[in-house]
Amino acid sequence: MMLQDGIKILCIEAGDESFNRIESHLNRYEKVKFTITRRRTGQSGIEELEKNSNYDIVLMHHNLPGLDGLRTLSEFNLRNDATPVVFLAVHEDTGLAVEAMKLGAADFLTNEDISSPVFPQTLVGIVEKTRLNKEFSQLETKKRRLEAMQEFVLKIASRIESPLVEMRTIASELLQQERDEKAQKYLQLIAHNLDRLEEKMKKLKNLQDDKTVQYIKDIKMVDLS
Repeated sequence: MMLQDGIKILCIEAGDESFNRIESHLNRYEKVKFTITRRRTGQSGIEELEKNSNYDIVLMHHNLPGLDGLRTLSEFNLRNDATPVVFLAVHEDTGLAVEAMKLGAADFLTNEDISSPVFPQTLVGIVEKTRLNKEFSQLETKKRRLEAMQEFVLKIASRIESPLVEMRTIASELLQQERDEKAQKYLQLIAHNLDRLEEKMKKLKNLQDDKTVQYIKDIKMVDLS
């Protein structure tokens, strides 16, 4: 997947040295442009995410003034924020890593990991996976909605088809019998509209997309064009 728009990062990091290391490694990566916004506390990070929901990923150190990383991550969960969080720590800590992952962290990295050449690629992989999961979820939702629409349409179609055939037969018979020109035009119009209705019913029964178009204010209808 091409990340042509780059990756927007919210970095919640109190330490200047650690932040500068992160920024330096990411700025040297040439394949993807990283745009980094920094916040120094867990609370300010929470407030930033509430104001701006367009971040692709959050980098957050555990050692923060006020709310530490775990408590901040817990607050993210309470707000149902779906932005992936990479949890940062000075050293490898299995217990801390387990707690962070239980709270939904996408990964756990140490200062040594940040200095690794694969650090930028790790973030790219997480963002790509998150976007793919989101697209898959949207497709699944769309599929379920389409299946529900098809089920409803088939029920309606089964009730309409028989009367529609009868109406077409009656209109055809009347058209053959009628000699008045105005009446013939009227019957031809009825027959034409019945044909159009039958065509729309066929399209509804074979619906492959749930695309809608604006009908009137605040109301949309299924696009059968």
